Amino acid sequence: MIEYDQEPRRKKKRKQQKTNKWLVIGIIAGALLLVGVLVVVIVLNVRHADDPQAQGNGPQQPMQPQPLPGERFKPIAAPKGLVENVRAAAMRPERQNELKQIGLFYHSYVGEFNHPPRTEDDFAKYIERDARQIAEAIKDKYYVLNLKAKITGAGVIAYEPLLDGGRHLSVRTDGSVDLLSPEELQNLLKQ
Repeated sequence: MIEYDQEPRRKKKRKQQKTNKWLVIGIIAGALLLVGVLVVVIVLNVRHADDPQAQGNGPQQPMQPQPLPGERFKPIAAPKGLVENVRAAAMRPERQNELKQIGLFYHSYVGEFNHPPRTEDDFAKYIERDARQIAEAIKDKYYVLNLKAKITGAGVIAYEPLLDGGRHLSVRTDGSVDLLSPEELQNLLKQ
């Protein structure tokens, strides 16, 4: 009988030990989470305190909003800082894709009408149903169409007039999209 009385006592002790173990783990996890939140708040406050514009002491510069989906991104002629360079680099794949599309539409236009478009408006009207955003970009002069481009040869079909890192993003007659220096672009436009 003595053994029977001791058995339940041992089980209670083990159960208490398991409960205490999870309680300690929970307390440690909560403390680590609290420390992490405090570090983030302190870092954000230090960065905010170092920004003279946020304190109202520095010169006020206009905020440049991020383009919304479907909006055009204006290429930057002379990047002034890291944010503009990063933003331009982030939008470069989209602009390359649009130039590639312009090249495909140009080839399609020449194949259908047996001559290049006479004006940029003619070309914009031709692609407007399928690529409204690109047609608007051509009308707004984000892209310049080379109306003299021949399908054969090594010419340029379209390009961005503003520089991107000292070079023009352009689509060539073979369908490739390249960054060209102003001199290279002028030489290819003459062909």
